[in-house]
Amino acid sequence: MNTIEFNWSSDPGSSDRLAIVIDGVDLIAIAKGAEHASASREGQPGLAGSYTGLPRRLYAHADLEAHFLGRSVEAGRADGTTPVLVCAGCLEAGCWPLVVHIDALHDSIQWSGFSQPHRPEWNHSSMGPFVFSRDQYEEALRRVSGAPL
Repeated sequence: MNTIEFNWSSDPGSSDRLAIVIDGVDLIAIAKGAEHASASREGQPGLAGSYTGLPRRLYAHADLEAHFLGRSVEAGRADGTTPVLVCAGCLEAGCWPLVVHIDALHDSIQWSGFSQPHRPEWNHSSMGPFVFSRDQYEEALRRVSGAPL
C-alpha cells in the first residue's frame, strides 16, 4: 500500500496550502514528472506541474473528509473527479486543476485516473493508481482537519 500525508504548509511568498505527499514525494513533483513530456511536446514545459495545494483560506473550514473521499460539492464534478491541486497562479480549482478519481472502499482509498481537464490528451499514466489504507488515510486527514472522522 501507498502512504499519504496532508500538511498545511507555506510556499515562499504565498499563502498556506494543503501539501499532499505520497510515499514521501510531494504530489506537485509527481505531477511535474508525469506531465513534462506532454507539456514539452506543446512547447510549454513550464506548464508541467504548475499547481499548488488547495489554499487554506478557502479550504481550512471545508469538510476535508468529504472532499478527499470524493463527496464534496466541488468533488461532484460531472466526470466524477475531485480536484487535489489547483492553479499555482490564481489558486482556483476551475482554472488549472489536477483531478483524480477517488474510490473509498471499506478498508482502502484508491486514487486513479489523474488528469488535467484543460489538457485531456496529456499522459498521466505514471501517476498511480495509488492505494492507501483507509485507517492511515483518515488519520492523515484528521491531522489537518482537527476533527474526528
